[in-house]
Amino acid sequence: MLKVSIEKWNQSSEILREFALHHEHPRTRERFLALYEITTGKTATQISRETGRNHQTVIGWVHKYNQKGHESLFYQHTGGKTVPLVRKSYRWLGCFDQQMAVTTPESQPRRDEVFTPSVARF
Repeated sequence: MLKVSIEKWNQSSEILREFALHHEHPRTRERFLALYEITTGKTATQISRETGRNHQTVIGWVHKYNQKGHESLFYQHTGGKTVPLVRKSYRWLGCFDQQMAVTTPESQPRRDEVFTPSVARF
């Protein structure tokens, strides 16, 4: 059975809940809410159905927390393009609002306006 080792890090399930409710990044909130729900008796499969995440991803979050502590679950942008937030995966948090939706700035042209094929096809 999957277990979150909160005692190892001198924490409680309420601390996980606070991170889930008040952290600035939605991905971090998602991870801590998953851990909190596991401490309340849910399984990784149940959480994966609710969030649209693979159950192995949820299990990975638990193992990462158990090995390295809560700081290992904080979201860190490591490079590349910023991926827009998907409504489906954050709806279960109950805190999705319009500010979290990523929109394309007016100053950036759309992809179809920039892309010009090198060979015209007839």
